[in-house]
Amino acid sequence: EGWCDRQGTLEEVKAKLHMRQEGAIKRERALAYSFSQQ
Repeated sequence: EGWCDRQGTLEEVKAKLHMRQEGAIKRERALAYSFSQQ
């Protein structure tokens, strides 16, 4: 029970992972774009 309080619900953890993945993808795209513009 304490684990849930510290970590948040499974849905929250999934949402955080998803946001992290989205952010990584956006960073990679931004890098690729900046390289292609040089």
